[in-house]
Amino acid sequence: MIGANPADDLRHGVSPAGHAVLDFVEDHQPDWDNGDDLFETQFTLAMACIARAQCTGVKLVHQRDRAIEAAARLIDAVHTLDMMIDAGRSLQERAA
Repeated sequence: MIGANPADDLRHGVSPAGHAVLDFVEDHQPDWDNGDDLFETQFTLAMACIARAQCTGVKLVHQRDRAIEAAARLIDAVHTLDMMIDAGRSLQERAA
């Protein structure tokens, strides 16, 4: 936090994902005192951010796929229960 005033805090109102990105950028900041080339540093940082985003995207895709699989299993379970209920009703109707 830069100052006690939240308006002075550059991270004020930033989402957790935004904080993760800012932490990543801060961890990879250039060493300006050692005369890093600005363009090269920006390019390297951009590539690192893209790689990080791709890894996060892959993770999210896997999470989405698992959620879809779980939903499909739930639909199958509901269908099976439906068939069992229908079979039970048929048996009751025959017995009556």
